[in-house]
Amino acid sequence: MERRRRAVAEFSGSDVPPAETALWLLKPARLVRGTWPSSEQAVVWLGERLREHAPRFFSASERDPVRLKQHASVARERLDWGGDVVVAVYLRQPLFLSVSVVTCSPNRAAPHLPCPLAQDHRHPQAERRPGGVGGGGGGGRGSR
Repeated sequence: MERRRRAVAEFSGSDVPPAETALWLLKPARLVRGTWPSSEQAVVWLGERLREHAPRFFSASERDPVRLKQHASVARERLDWGGDVVVAVYLRQPLFLSVSVVTCSPNRAAPHLPCPLAQDHRHPQAERRPGGVGGGGGGGRGSR
């Protein structure tokens, strides 16, 4: 029981990706990398993160600009119908990159979960937005 409590406490404050993408909404607002009113703006952010890390992608096919554009196209379609997006790739060395965009307008998989910034009084303008919130975006051992 104590081990479970410790794991829950560590999960909620860490930037380790959750088992279900919608559970990013349980993370504190400080882990949100951005929030956007439209899927197009969220996809721009996602594309920037992928291009930023692409030189470190392990697979040459994942670095291909056409492949990066495909990620953006699929992300836009998924966000437009209210889905979440995760792009995960191995980096050189024993590293893994996971970048997520999670809808909170409401989230289709977990409509009861509010947008993290809507709960943060430092961000009073942050409401439930159709474009979603972004998390992840860095490389780490195992996942991020």
